[in-house]
Amino acid sequence: MSALVFLFGYLLHIPYFKETELGWILTTFIGGVLVLIFGFVWSWKDRVNAKKRLRD
Repeated sequence: MSALVFLFGYLLHIPYFKETELGWILTTFIGGVLVLIFGFVWSWKDRVNAKKRLRD
């Protein structure tokens, strides 16, 4: 979410975000997406393992 705020500020030339570099914005965005993906996979694995334990 913060990467999107910085990207919009960067693209709209808002003075507060004027000094922000596009590389940092992309790095933050990619990092956030990876955290969400790994969190979802981890949660999914936990649910699958819980179902397996209930069946056994």
